[in-house]
Amino acid sequence: MHGAIKYFFPVIQFNSVKDAICDLRYLLERGYNRSVAVKVVGDRYRLTKEQRNLLLRCVYARAEAEAHRRKLLKAEQVRGRGLVIDGYNVLITVESWLRGSPCIACDDGVVRDVSGVYGKHRFESGITDAALDAIFTALKGLSPSSAEFIFDSMVSFSGRLCAYINRTAQNWGIGVVARTARAPDRELLNLRGVVCTSDMAVIARAVRVFDLAGYVIPQEELLRLPDCEDLYELRF
Repeated sequence: MHGAIKYFFPVIQFNSVKDAICDLRYLLERGYNRSVAVKVVGDRYRLTKEQRNLLLRCVYARAEAEAHRRKLLKAEQVRGRGLVIDGYNVLITVESWLRGSPCIACDDGVVRDVSGVYGKHRFESGITDAALDAIFTALKGLSPSSAEFIFDSMVSFSGRLCAYINRTAQNWGIGVVARTARAPDRELLNLRGVVCTSDMAVIARAVRVFDLAGYVIPQEELLRLPDCEDLYELRF
């Protein structure tokens, strides 16, 4: 990776949002709509936008979390398989890690950031190229039969980003292709391959999933959600 980058991993005091996390698990276990429950809990505890993103993206009812986990492949199961990569989803998560933003080991076993950047992504020299280096390093070690990045064509400069990835992949000597699509989620699900994403809606419809960003980010640098067994006997 690029040595100029300084890594800083802030410690979030999850105790300050533990009650909110546990309340949301309690409501989800009882079938409450996710968006409605997050708003109710977020308003109750006057949570920040980042804290609400954490609840929305990382906290799950037990059955949904287990359903996601059953689809997750381990690294050794990826060898020789084709990967279909949710471009912005994976790239932004790795970029968030490089910036020192929180990356969370969520209830369903998938790593997610809480930046909320998606539609505003911009290539940032020293961060984006370092993130791609980390992803390419991971792909080379995983040895998939192929890897195809799908980027949302509606996000500015997606075409240029794909061209950059394709040039960089040639330098690495690995079989990677990047392209844009107007409906990236549909493309990810229609193509035959293991889907690399943390998007809950895509995971719910996918057959096999690999958490590529979670594989790139060291486990010891992830933040982990608190247990709630002391309050509601809900274990994750």
